[in-house]
Amino acid sequence: MAARVLLAIFLASPFASVAAAQNPTSPRVSLDQSVVWSGVTLADEQVAHRHPATGAVTPVVLALLPATVDLTGYHEASDGSVWVALDTATFLGGLLVEPRDVARIAGGSATLLLDGSAAGIPDGVRVDAVTAAAGDLVVSFDQAVRFSAALTAEDEDLVAFTAGGPALFFEGSAAGLDPGLDLDAAHVDAATGEIYLSTDAAGTVAGLAFGHGDLLAWRADLGWRLVAAATADWAGADLDAVSYSSSLLFADDFETGGSARWSATVP
Repeated sequence: MAARVLLAIFLASPFASVAAAQNPTSPRVSLDQSVVWSGVTLADEQVAHRHPATGAVTPVVLALLPATVDLTGYHEASDGSVWVALDTATFLGGLLVEPRDVARIAGGSATLLLDGSAAGIPDGVRVDAVTAAAGDLVVSFDQAVRFSAALTAEDEDLVAFTAGGPALFFEGSAAGLDPGLDLDAAHVDAATGEIYLSTDAAGTVAGLAFGHGDLLAWRADLGWRLVAAATADWAGADLDAVSYSSSLLFADDFETGGSARWSATVP
């Protein structure tokens, strides 16, 4: 409780970075319900980001997404496309996208990046986090998925779809996450290898208390840290998708006048 009170005092703005010079800027986020964030109304299928200096919240324009879906996974790829997962079977243009699929949207059209049925993901399973690492699609599911006798992905894990097939990328329980939690938002920082993530419920990991709207970071040699705390504007909404922009030249807080974190790659 004391730690969260100190955070509340430290955070002067909604979803502000706890240690801005150590974190990528301009996180793109989506929530599981409609909210009014700094005066801007956002629906659950929308993505928005908050300018680190001005505090202005700006929605990201996403082609093809109807208002009848909840965006459950989102990633901005370095080629300018966006990768999405949805909570219900939906046509994007003429393409049927199921909750076990990941769609790639580019140039106003959609293709399947992950065909869940072909990949052996059972009907009824939902992809609830989407990111990338070393060019591979990385996802989490809302329930355990058994791919083989050697590989079962729990809902607190991340799975990479590599040229050799699915492989465990992050094992949440081994890193200290409560197996009762569902990892439901993730982004892999290409520059540092840290995994930014959020869960569906509040919990504690390595003595660090967090809420379901907070953003954590983990790397094996660094352990856990709280990257950002949820704004009061979100009023209990769950952070269910996060991605850092691929359009910035540096991941360095340059826009806010900082220069403590330079990178040769985009965030």
